[in-house]
Amino acid sequence: MNVFICKNWFMVDFMNKKDEKSENEEISEYYAIQSQIMIPYLPTPSKLIRKVLQSLNFKESAKLYDLGAGDGRVIVMAAEEFGFDSVGYEINKTLYKQALKLIAELPEDIQNKTKMIHGDMFSVNCSDANILFFYITPKSHRYLNHIISQCEKGTNIVFIRFQPSREFCRELQLQLVKKIEDKKQELNKATAAYIYVIKRVKFESN
Repeated sequence: MNVFICKNWFMVDFMNKKDEKSENEEISEYYAIQSQIMIPYLPTPSKLIRKVLQSLNFKESAKLYDLGAGDGRVIVMAAEEFGFDSVGYEINKTLYKQALKLIAELPEDIQNKTKMIHGDMFSVNCSDANILFFYITPKSHRYLNHIISQCEKGTNIVFIRFQPSREFCRELQLQLVKKIEDKKQELNKATAAYIYVIKRVKFESN
C-alpha cells in the first residue's frame, strides 16, 4: 500500500478517490478532471524529444513509458525513429483518441511497437521500463515516488522542463546524467530536459 502525506486538502481528496477505484473499474469523470487539474497537459516540442531520445544509450529493444503521454508524440517518435517498444498512459480521453489516430497512421511494424492506454499513470506497473518520460510540474514530483521505486538500477528517468529537487533525487537515488537544452524554442515552451539514472537496486516491497 502506498501512503501519500499531503498538506493540501485537494490532493488528499484526489488521492483518496484514486484508492477507491478498483483495478478494472472505468476511470470516473471526477477522477479524470481532478488529475488534469493537478497535472495539466503540457506538450513537448518534437525537436526536444528527438534530442533526448538521441542521447539515450539504449538498443532498439529498450522499453519506454511515457506517463501522461498526451497526444502520443513521444511514444510514436521513440518507436518510429529509434525502434523502442513504447507505452503511453493518458487519462484525458480526447488526447488518448488523438494518440490512437496518430498511431493508426503508422506502418504496421511500428504500430506493433507502440501501445497507448487510457488509464491512470499513478497506477502503472512499469518495473520493466528502461526509460521513463515525465512532463509534470515540480509540486507533483512527490507522487512519482512509488512509480520510480518499481524500476531497476540503470533505468533512465527523463524530466521535461522541470528539474526535480535534490531531496527527491537523494531519496530515490537518482543521479543526473545529462541536461539537454534547446534555446531556440518559442517562449513558454519546454527548452530543457533532465536525464537521470537510478543508481540503486529496486526497492523491496514490505
